[in-house]
Amino acid sequence: MINAASKNGTVNGEAIGRLARCYRDGRGTVKDLDMAAKLMRRAAKKDVPWAEAELDAIESSRKG
Repeated sequence: MINAASKNGTVNGEAIGRLARCYRDGRGTVKDLDMAAKLMRRAAKKDVPWAEAELDAIESSRKG
């Protein structure tokens, strides 16, 4: 539900960032770094202060 709402902009950036962390860590869902990066990017665009740094960390871990 939050994931669908995040696509049309009805969820605040902090919620999107927290959802990204769930995908990053595999909490309550299958670990998916691509989805984590996509969602964290949305959070960063909504000016969530910690999202850009976490996006950088996700991107670094995806590159191995």
